[in-house]
Amino acid sequence: MQNISVSQSFDKRKQNSGIPLIDVRTPAEYGSIHANGAVNHPMESLDMEKIPFAKEEEIHVICQSGGRSMKVSQKLEAAGFTNIVNIEGGTSAWHAAGFPVVEGE
Repeated sequence: MQNISVSQSFDKRKQNSGIPLIDVRTPAEYGSIHANGAVNHPMESLDMEKIPFAKEEEIHVICQSGGRSMKVSQKLEAAGFTNIVNIEGGTSAWHAAGFPVVEGE
């Protein structure tokens, strides 16, 4: 697993829009604000067998501040995913940096 800043994630995803960004917060948290392009896969209900990505695909994982995404990243690696990227600082840092977000869905 690799840990990167929100700036690094934003830049990598800007260069390659195919890199998935999964937000592991609750649906309510996700609905209030999330990084533009993030897809909600809540940590509590995440089924490692049903992750819709290839095991070798680069996947960026984000939460509110970095704790839950770190736990999910570790679980994904334990399940055989080989290119997991944890976003340090989470959605809070993403929003603070001025990167695009979706609010109040």
